[in-house]
Amino acid sequence: MNPIIIKHTWKDFAECLEIINKVWAIAESHNHHPDIKLHSYKHIEFTLITHDEWKVTEKDKKLSEAIKSILSQYQ
Repeated sequence: MNPIIIKHTWKDFAECLEIINKVWAIAESHNHHPDIKLHSYKHIEFTLITHDEWKVTEKDKKLSEAIKSILSQYQ
């Protein structure tokens, strides 16, 4: 199954780091961690897939919704 990919371009590097830190805190509370790619100083890509099962699971779907909720605060 294809992973869930959430990507967006933000205002600047500082905003990206703020978002990543918020996602980190949520990921810790879910005990489920996305792959995070930060590139060209203002582009973030979150990739969610349950690595030990190599498929999208309910954990990925729940974390995806939590990440989208965080991102909505910045749009």
